[in-house]
Amino acid sequence: RDFGSSESLSAGRLVGNSSSRLFGNAEYHPRKDVTLNAGFYLDRDQWSGTSFSPRIGANWAVTPEHTVRVGWATGTRRPDLQEQQGNWTYAMSGATPTIPGVAKPYFYQTALARGGLVPERNSRIEVGYYGNLMSRNLTADVVVFREHLRDLISEKLSISSFVPTNGGRSENSGLESEIRYVYSASLQLGAGGAWIRSTANNSLELAQYSSLSGFAH
Repeated sequence: RDFGSSESLSAGRLVGNSSSRLFGNAEYHPRKDVTLNAGFYLDRDQWSGTSFSPRIGANWAVTPEHTVRVGWATGTRRPDLQEQQGNWTYAMSGATPTIPGVAKPYFYQTALARGGLVPERNSRIEVGYYGNLMSRNLTADVVVFREHLRDLISEKLSISSFVPTNGGRSENSGLESEIRYVYSASLQLGAGGAWIRSTANNSLELAQYSSLSGFAH
């Protein structure tokens, strides 16, 4: 159970959400070099109901040093307490001049959550390669992916504009890669990067991703 209280975000009330979760995973080896796996995540809460998130995947060890994989997975993010049950207000103290008959004055703007939000949903399919070149102390990982996100709560929430909805959606596709070199037991070098192409129905979702990124360490 999640619960909390805030004088500003829940008007001093204790708000909460009861939830339950169940997950499972199974793995099968039809051949020595092939691994198949499947799993699921089932969760339920009192405000947004039940959601089921399955996933499947397959790995093929082409050689001891080279592996290819393919996978499909889904997931959810449930609305938080503020998005689902928020009662946003600001109590003031030390206000002058005092207001006769008012022990605790409040800011003139308030915002009350309407509830009824459903979980955000994501599905992703990917194909990847992993190389472990032990003779050269080198590993490489490359993934090509496509993902679809829907029912997103994209609004930038404030006390003057507090209308969260599930109207956002986004699609992303691209490539992610990482390479690592083990120079010695105490020194490892690594670098990686990503290229992502995004489309969305609002500018806030588009701002979540950079088309090109990279790192080195």
